Amino acid sequence: MEQLPKNQRLFPAESMKDWNYKAQAKRLFSLQILYLCLVTDVAFVVLNILYEFHPGITDTALKITQDRGYAEVFQYIKEFWIAGTLALIFFRTRSLLFLGWSALFFYLLLDDSLRIHENWSKAPYFPSLFGLGSNASGELLISLGIGLFFLLWIAAAYRKTRDASSKAVSKSLTWMLFLLGFVGIFIDALHILVQVPLLDPILTVIEDGGEMIVMSLILSFVLLLPQQIRRICKPSI
Repeated sequence: MEQLPKNQRLFPAESMKDWNYKAQAKRLFSLQILYLCLVTDVAFVVLNILYEFHPGITDTALKITQDRGYAEVFQYIKEFWIAGTLALIFFRTRSLLFLGWSALFFYLLLDDSLRIHENWSKAPYFPSLFGLGSNASGELLISLGIGLFFLLWIAAAYRKTRDASSKAVSKSLTWMLFLLGFVGIFIDALHILVQVPLLDPILTVIEDGGEMIVMSLILSFVLLLPQQIRRICKPSI
């Protein structure tokens, strides 16, 4: 490929040693973020357990199920970082694949903070399914419907893209999204069906704590992507 003038290059020329050093630093940063997020997630789970079993602790914001509680707000921040990073990659690549992923996580942020599917499920026309009440069935149907919409969008963009690296990223995000859906939808439905007081705190930790941990994994993975996309976009010189 013909070498571009320095002032027209997308990225400045770098030696392989400098590039490897920056890549390693980026991976280290991503791992540090993951460790910090996981430690914080575990701390919120411990605080939730203390709230449930210690009568002297009365701050409901310590519950991991509390809307706009401490754990929920931390989850909002992670979702915002994920969606924002994917949006940045879209602006760099103009790939509809990354636009779809960014829109999906922005929706998850809005859904968690504004309780979209919980509020919509209060409509009276949802049937009772699988032994669930109409509200719980509505939440399940709305979550599955919106999830299907985004997956169809992402699948269509996946078929059109020719970049193998972008497809590999999308596959990894899809697996993590299914894991998030498992703890957020399947375990939630199981929690509603299994009305055993002894199992209630356990299922709560598995469901909400699992969502927090999976979101931390997604965040650490996504934070590595700008460096990889930069390498993909970098012209050979």
